[in-house]
Amino acid sequence: MAAEPTLKASDKQGISKKLIPLLKKQHGSATPKLELPVLETILFAICLENHSVDDAQELFDRLKHSFCDLNEMRVSSITELVEVIGDDPEAEHRALRIRSLLQYVFESSFSYDLEQFIRKTQDQAQKFLNKIPHLSHFVHQFTLLQVLGAHVIPADADINQLAVWFGFTSVKSGEEKASDSLKSSVRKSEAALFFYLLRAASSDEKLMKKVIKEIEYSEGENFDLMDAPTRYTNLLAGKASKKKPVAKTTKVAAKTTKKATKKTTGKTAKKTVKKAIPPKPATNKPTKKTAAKTVKKKVVKAKKKTTPTKKSKKK
Repeated sequence: MAAEPTLKASDKQGISKKLIPLLKKQHGSATPKLELPVLETILFAICLENHSVDDAQELFDRLKHSFCDLNEMRVSSITELVEVIGDDPEAEHRALRIRSLLQYVFESSFSYDLEQFIRKTQDQAQKFLNKIPHLSHFVHQFTLLQVLGAHVIPADADINQLAVWFGFTSVKSGEEKASDSLKSSVRKSEAALFFYLLRAASSDEKLMKKVIKEIEYSEGENFDLMDAPTRYTNLLAGKASKKKPVAKTTKVAAKTTKKATKKTTGKTAKKTVKKAIPPKPATNKPTKKTAAKTVKKKVVKAKKKTTPTKKSKKK
């Protein structure tokens, strides 16, 4: 397994500058303008996680039209919300997050107004979001990005896979680590653009099938960020990455060391076996014991013979 990528922020930003034009060319440069109240922005973030922007917008609109208002949405059951969400492997999780969000906001203020959120600092806003049950890290980050314009890059499971394949983060790192690594890869002014480009790319089913296939081929090894632009261009052209993941040779080195240790241990084992042959003197011990036994038997017999002769003399 290759080590965690340890590139400097300046190196990451240099690669990002090369990737952004390529992503723009493939997926467009339009950044959606969401002019929503704070609470609805959080609802939209729940819809956007592991969804394209278009699918998220469709789900968001469907939720709003299926219920009279947010209060009716709040008092609905998880089953009712799942029916509205429709065919989605994460339908129950989304439904739980929606209801938990609305329930928490209503119980804390008896209203659905969160506009005071805008006046909070990033730390204060993060603490507030942490109090809401079941919200994911992605929802937190998207809300901070969209409402406060914070320097963050939200990363869900799909964006995390893309970040792994580019080489921004390691194969075994989670979404939070991917988010932190992506954040240091761009300046604050480019954060929103970079996020939406990653969202668009990670929503491309054809592209992601190839990405996932190459991640599986890597067998747990990390990818080299320095050649990410070239690999991305080749992937779009239908060419498989010829370059293997980072530190693939370490695995071979590990195998050779194992073989070497096996050979050396085999030789030492043979030597120890030769030395471990029991010496001949060890066989003399039982003969001494048998000799001692025979001596004792002779002594006993001699006593038995002498005792009757003494008795006959007295008579």
